[in-house]
Amino acid sequence: MPHVWTVLARLGAPEVAGAAEPRSVGAAIASGALFTLGLALGGLVLGGLAGMLLALLMQRFAVAEKAVLPYVIASQTVPLIAIAPLVAGWGGKIAIAGWAWEPWASVMVISSYLAFFPISVGMLRGLTSPRKADVEMFRSLAAGWWTTLLRLRLPASVPHLVPAVRLAAGRRRGDRRGDLHRDPRRDRTIDHRVRPVRHR
Repeated sequence: MPHVWTVLARLGAPEVAGAAEPRSVGAAIASGALFTLGLALGGLVLGGLAGMLLALLMQRFAVAEKAVLPYVIASQTVPLIAIAPLVAGWGGKIAIAGWAWEPWASVMVISSYLAFFPISVGMLRGLTSPRKADVEMFRSLAAGWWTTLLRLRLPASVPHLVPAVRLAAGRRRGDRRGDLHRDPRRDRTIDHRVRPVRHR
């Protein structure tokens, strides 16, 4: 292992000797780090939006929850190492208006797949967390579903949504550390959060 001062000195050295557009090693590392950060944030945003929309759908319609939630939970039992080649292979065949599927798009899709599960489950539990008395009070005031959502359910879901987002971000970091080969069935972090959701 080289000394720390040796590593720091190499940051200012050119990445490729004799390149037409010389770039330092430090600039190359910073560029790669920013690119990875952009993919991680993009996947977190896409997965978060998909999870929240799915949670709203399941909260609004009990039939949707009974039909979709088991598949959402079952999706996390599929090893990620089995999904990644499928995403890369199917994505490579997509071409829209001259835009070809890039390898980074596959990484972002897998990132969103890792993020949407904890966010959807946490959001659903938050939306159904208000007390029955509070929901009945809104109904007695002739408040519709939209008003109840904005004034009661969404504020009540914040304490559940924030830990879910933190968990989703942690799963993204695990992906970047090389946890693509980890079997999600051994991930006990999610198991204790998946409980039956009662509609109120």
